[in-house]
Amino acid sequence: MSYTSTSTLPEGSSLTAVKDLIELLGYNKVPDGFKNPNRVGSYVWFAQLPDISFVGVELYIYKENNTIKVDTRTRMGRSYWDLEQQNKTIRYLRRFFGGTFVTDEGNNRYLLRECNEPSRLASELYVARWKFHNALILPVLFLNNRTNDADIAKEEPIGFAMIDNLNTRFFSNSTIIPYIIGVWEEYLRSSFLAFLHQGKCSSKVFRNARFRPDEYMNILAGEKTLVEQLSDSLSFQRPAVIDANFKLINDRIDIAGTLRMPYKRRKINLYDLIDSLVDERNAFVHKGNRTRYVTDDDIKKIIKDLEVASDRIYYMFGTVYNLILSKVF
Repeated sequence: MSYTSTSTLPEGSSLTAVKDLIELLGYNKVPDGFKNPNRVGSYVWFAQLPDISFVGVELYIYKENNTIKVDTRTRMGRSYWDLEQQNKTIRYLRRFFGGTFVTDEGNNRYLLRECNEPSRLASELYVARWKFHNALILPVLFLNNRTNDADIAKEEPIGFAMIDNLNTRFFSNSTIIPYIIGVWEEYLRSSFLAFLHQGKCSSKVFRNARFRPDEYMNILAGEKTLVEQLSDSLSFQRPAVIDANFKLINDRIDIAGTLRMPYKRRKINLYDLIDSLVDERNAFVHKGNRTRYVTDDDIKKIIKDLEVASDRIYYMFGTVYNLILSKVF
C-alpha cells in the first residue's frame, strides 16, 4: 500500500527550474530502473537526521508534449516526517509553478496527518525495534526455502554422534545463531544510541568512555560522531552487560529485571536464555564447537523468544520515559 500525489504544472513550465526546486527540497537523483519514455527524472528523499525517515519519499518527473507532471509516493510504513516532506513538496510545486494536484484525499487536497508530531526519541526507538523485527525475517525465509534432500539431513538428531555431526541441517542452523545474536546486539546498540542522540543520559556515560587511538582518529576524521563511537565501543550481547550499559543512561532502565520476569511458566527466563545463546554463539564462532544439535524448531523458538525479549525492553523504555510507542508488527 502506498500514498501518492500527482502535480500537473502549467504548460511551458521550465523543466530545469522544476529539477532545481526538487534538489533544493533535499531530493537526490537515483537511477531509473524502468524505461519510461516520458519519465525525465527519478529522485528519492531521506531526512539527514537519524531515523526521521522510515521509508523516505519517491519522486518522479514526467514530460509529455509541453506538460510536466510530478508524482510523489510514500509507502505504508512512512513516518510523520516522510508525510510532511511529501506535503511540503506538493505545496512548493504549486507555490512556485501554479497548476493543480491530486492526492489520495482528492483534487487539490493535501495528504492527511495520521498523528501529531512524535518525539524524536520514540521515533528512534521504534526504528531500532523495527529493523530488528525485519532482520529476523531472513532466517525464517532461509528455513522455509532451504532444501535438504540428502538422507543424512534428518530433522531431529538420531542419537548417533558420527551421523548427527555430519547433518548439514544442524550445521547450517548453528550458523544462524551468530546472525541472530548479531541483530540482537545491533537492536540494543541502536536503542542506546537513540538515548544519546536525544541527550537522555547522565555524565556517567562519558566519564566511563575508553577509546583506542584508532577510535579517536575516527572521531577526529569525522567518520563517526562521538556518541556513535561510544556506542560502538560497548558490548550489547549479554543481558548483564546490556543492563550495566543502560544504567549509565538512567538507573531506572532495568534490562535485567525486565528479562527475568516469568515467561510462559518456563523454568528458564529470557535473561538466562539469552545468556546461554551467547555461550553457544561464542563456542561456535571462536572454537568451531557446537554445544547441541540445533533443529529448525529450535531456531523458530529462539526467534520468537528474542522478539518477546525485545518487545519487553521496547515498552519498558516507553514506561520509563512516558513515551507513546508504536507497535511493531
